[in-house]
Amino acid sequence: MSDLSALQRWCESDVTWLRDRLETFVRLESPSDDKAAADRCGRDIAATLTQLGNSAPDFRMGFTNDFTFGAFGVNAVVDWQEGGNVINLMQYLQDDGRTSKDWGTPEGVARYQGYLKGAITPYIEDASFVKLREVSVSYDVPRRMLSFASSLQSLRVSVTGRNLFMWAPYSGLDPEVANFGAAAVRNNLDVGPYPPSRSVFLNFTVGF
Repeated sequence: MSDLSALQRWCESDVTWLRDRLETFVRLESPSDDKAAADRCGRDIAATLTQLGNSAPDFRMGFTNDFTFGAFGVNAVVDWQEGGNVINLMQYLQDDGRTSKDWGTPEGVARYQGYLKGAITPYIEDASFVKLREVSVSYDVPRRMLSFASSLQSLRVSVTGRNLFMWAPYSGLDPEVANFGAAAVRNNLDVGPYPPSRSVFLNFTVGF
């Protein structure tokens, strides 16, 4: 058999890599030219790949609400994402180190058996969520209460909270986090990045 071309050798190494990790059986015969090698390589690799999830959600929407009750005002922002998947690689690493919070439970044992067999499916989870992004409660102080400072025309006091609550089936910290940010590719990979922080602010709006 004649020496394989550089392209075919590259192709053969990729097929071998996929075969070893996905437990598939791929046979690459020596084609007559580089173009045939590339075509055959593409078909063989495509035949070994199975889609296990999708980072794109079915839909995503937001709700903004403003309410006024006399001198009081309430503003709330709610985000809802339905569908999509996130891969919980943090759980994978914890199973590898046998430090998972559910280690020893039936669920943890079943997931670990999949880990031992090289299965990644147990770590692909639903990325749906409903988040209370922000809530602000304000109060407009009446003018009669500002008589202590003649230069004051108005005063509004408000308390704002961000990332207060989340409802999600995801077992990790936050299904919206990603180690590679908001990149168009390689997103929804959770390897322990910091989730959005919960914060509370006290605000004073003064008019002169």
